[in-house]
Amino acid sequence: MSLQFIIGGSGSGKTRTLYENLIRQSMEEPDERFFALVPEQFTMQTQKEIVMLHPNHGVMNIDIVSFERLAYRVFEELAIENLAVLDDMGKSMVLRRVSSGVRGNLHLFGGHLDKAGFISEIKSMLSEFFQYGITEEKLETLIGETKSPLLRQKMDGLGRAFPYLASEGTELADWSLSLSSSLEQVFASALREVAVQQAENLLERTLLERYGIAQVSAMNPGSLKVWSLEEQVPLFELLAPLPEKLGVTLLPSLMMRPEYSVSGVFFQTDSKFYNCQLCPKKECPNRRTPSLVT
Repeated sequence: MSLQFIIGGSGSGKTRTLYENLIRQSMEEPDERFFALVPEQFTMQTQKEIVMLHPNHGVMNIDIVSFERLAYRVFEELAIENLAVLDDMGKSMVLRRVSSGVRGNLHLFGGHLDKAGFISEIKSMLSEFFQYGITEEKLETLIGETKSPLLRQKMDGLGRAFPYLASEGTELADWSLSLSSSLEQVFASALREVAVQQAENLLERTLLERYGIAQVSAMNPGSLKVWSLEEQVPLFELLAPLPEKLGVTLLPSLMMRPEYSVSGVFFQTDSKFYNCQLCPKKECPNRRTPSLVT
């Protein structure tokens, strides 16, 4: 039997039609077994409704199961042992035991293992790695391929980084190019700069809220000698297909179009880091923090 969709508005009889078709087919093929797959909280209600609709007011070859119960049925029929699944507390206990044994090798994390909530944060990070298929080999490869020694230092042992791209958008860029007045273009330029800054700030706040991170810092290709502008190419490859969706193009000059766009990597950190800290340009109008370069 092919896959069928029963579509209709609320109260149009979709569920009843499904139950009646299930009952009819179960009566036509009494030697076959049929399953009604429903959420856990609706198993009893569904069973009651099917029994009431059945001409015999009883069913022998229709099983009403939830996703979890169906999994147990499959495991039982295939003689698969039901393995115990660790809950969050169990995972945290295992991580604490393992991390305490290698504390001396954890140059970045070793001093934080006893802090409240730290093990829980590591547990969440490892769960995300598993969810997105990021293995230890992939992580080591990414860190090894990073040409910036400063970024490598920030990421090594940390394992949590967020490549990003923020832009003013093609609509705002096209609008500013249509202006003829020099004064209007000056105001438009300021507006475009504010737009990309707000987009970058919004992304940072979203990361903090979504992942429960206390603080992140960012680095951008070309902002420092230790991470040259040529690194835009592999960063754009890593971000694909996001640049195309945002309408951002990397030019042969390694600059971006629209002009007011910024790319980089957010990374979790204990102390706030700004590119400005290692930039020797003392009089830069966009400086966010004093330079540490003497």
